[in-house]
Amino acid sequence: MKRRQRAEQGMTLIEMVIGLTVMSSLVTLLFSYYWTGFSVWKQGVVDANLYESACIAMQMMVPEIRQGTQHRIKVNSGKQNEVCFYDSVRKEEISYERRLGQLWRKVDRYTLAGTKICLGQNPVISDVEDIRFDWKQERKAIGIRLKLRRENKVLEIENQVFCYNKDIE
Repeated sequence: MKRRQRAEQGMTLIEMVIGLTVMSSLVTLLFSYYWTGFSVWKQGVVDANLYESACIAMQMMVPEIRQGTQHRIKVNSGKQNEVCFYDSVRKEEISYERRLGQLWRKVDRYTLAGTKICLGQNPVISDVEDIRFDWKQERKAIGIRLKLRRENKVLEIENQVFCYNKDIE
């Protein structure tokens, strides 16, 4: 009879504490796995966005620089951070430069009278920490180094545009 009363009384305080400890350990473990997975996913999205931005910029600049003539690399504040070139087919001067953390594309057209008209200035990508254009004489190429930064993540990408028989200032 005494055994039956003991079984019907319920759990002791020690059993309750042990059960809560095991349960809270499992919940903490599951939450840490979830949080780690979420952090890795978020970092992957930032990496993918940075890489996509860099690819967009390069895909836009490289063909235009390659097709242009009369290339000029301008040095501002000790850095070669602007490139200008002339598109003889459309009679336009196109330039790329870094301003306010963005890569900007500017297009100017020359009229028959020789007047320069600005057709537009547009940001291509943002999060640009640095861009450098270098003329590589031995390779007859313009080197492009693009450095992007977003959420403490840095991506540096380089490319070379071969400019055979082109004028470089």
